[in-house]
Amino acid sequence: MKLILDGKPLTLSATDAIAEGGEATIYDLHDGRVLKLWKGPDHPDVAHDASLRQAATARINAYGRKLSALPVDLTKRAPQLVLPSAFCRNADDQRIVGFAMRKLDGSLLHSFGEPRSWQAGFAGKDRVAMLQSLHHAVTHAHQAGFVIGDFNDLNVLFEGTTAYLIDVDSFQFGNWPAAMFTERFADPRLLQCSPQGFALAQPHDARSDWFAFCCMVVRTLLGTSPWGGVPARACTPSERLLQRISIFSAGITYPRAARPIATLPSAVEAHLQAVFAGTVPASFPRALLDAIEYTACQSCGMVHARERCACGAASPRRVAVSTADVTVTTIDRRSVQPNVATVTAKPTASCPVWLCNHGVWRQRGLREERIVGFVSGQTRVWATPALGAGFYRVGAFTVGFMFRTAAGLAREITGLPALRGFVVDAHAALADSFAWLTITTADAGTLRTHLILLSESDGLIACADVTTQAWAAGLPGAHAAQQSLYIPTDQGVVRLGTRQQQFHIERAFPQTAPWVHVGCQLGFDQRGLLSRSDQGAVALVLR
Repeated sequence: MKLILDGKPLTLSATDAIAEGGEATIYDLHDGRVLKLWKGPDHPDVAHDASLRQAATARINAYGRKLSALPVDLTKRAPQLVLPSAFCRNADDQRIVGFAMRKLDGSLLHSFGEPRSWQAGFAGKDRVAMLQSLHHAVTHAHQAGFVIGDFNDLNVLFEGTTAYLIDVDSFQFGNWPAAMFTERFADPRLLQCSPQGFALAQPHDARSDWFAFCCMVVRTLLGTSPWGGVPARACTPSERLLQRISIFSAGITYPRAARPIATLPSAVEAHLQAVFAGTVPASFPRALLDAIEYTACQSCGMVHARERCACGAASPRRVAVSTADVTVTTIDRRSVQPNVATVTAKPTASCPVWLCNHGVWRQRGLREERIVGFVSGQTRVWATPALGAGFYRVGAFTVGFMFRTAAGLAREITGLPALRGFVVDAHAALADSFAWLTITTADAGTLRTHLILLSESDGLIACADVTTQAWAAGLPGAHAAQQSLYIPTDQGVVRLGTRQQQFHIERAFPQTAPWVHVGCQLGFDQRGLLSRSDQGAVALVLR
């Protein structure tokens, strides 16, 4: 297909792609903009199936007409919407097949809902400022005649604490309904359940947008979904959603990695409890946000926004606990630092390599040496003082690589799984000559977690979609030791290994459960197994 943008022919390369979803691919135009190009009937993802080709054609026709009908003066009326700046057309028939928009260098709201994000030093006051900005964006979108519809933390982007709403082409306005939804943020009153799963029984409305906003408040301030934890009575996720059994309901085993509900102001807790129980229409008054003010408890050190901390504890002190299975010693949180660093544009003492000109570089004597090249915008790289690893994507292909930070050539590793959708998050655990890569992708609102084990000598050892594994939530805080991976879970540490190219649990350490949860960062040194969270840190010596 020949493309026209800004009245000129446009040529795209697979190396320009920076994200891909089920319906579209995002390309960097290298002029401060990106292009969202919908997948047409000739796209490899749909060309093999007649029904998919027909759906792709219908989608492009509908989206083209929909964008042409966007209300005027939106830049002034709703400045936090990321709007089309130019339409991309098929040169043969002049149909709109995509659009250019401003490129934002920010972070998805999703990353701030992860439990360990509080350890990164992003303070409570900043989170409140983010939610205030998002509240402002939603209010203006509604005033401009939009319903966001499929409102979730993957279509909210932040630059600093300023929120921007993306995916405007999926918004609901005029005669254009929003048909998609993300179950994690969907208002139960709109849903009906069948053996095939959930479906929209009623159209999205402003109340469903505010319900999703309330879900984002919970994730951003508590680090858990409203539907997190474990209910006392066994039920399926679908039953739980329709019966509105939230973390605010009685009998829930609350997620240990999440921040206590008691860190919320009592008025915010009461409002959220009522929204998720369905006893009040979904909303979130701006005054509730404006009244949130975080402070650190002088007794327990917990950062909270309640009138009075609920701890009732004495000042913390250094303690040691010894049992038949484990000895536990309280240690300084600052003494537990990740041994793997994300490679950036500047070298550090713990990460002696850097990114520059589409490559990883190191210092060799008086000269700079390029270790490996990659595709800009589609690459993640990590390193220790001795070992580095990463991956890059070109279209549907994913390529891994490993290198020594001080000397030697990099090894490129093929055979990695094709990653559908866009990369939401990625982590690495490195040890000796092994790299454990955890990659989280999102496609059509569905999150999937992929685990990949690479060897410097043998290449790809194992890879799998581990989304449904109970230990997968702890992978971002895992620590590698040779060809094993130690993972924090709410049931204690587990040691993961491989057998016949399959991941399996080599050993579990349930005796560590009182001091470890999925939000911890693990490590090892002469003190033993280290576990750090925003509540503190301990050293565990296992017997």
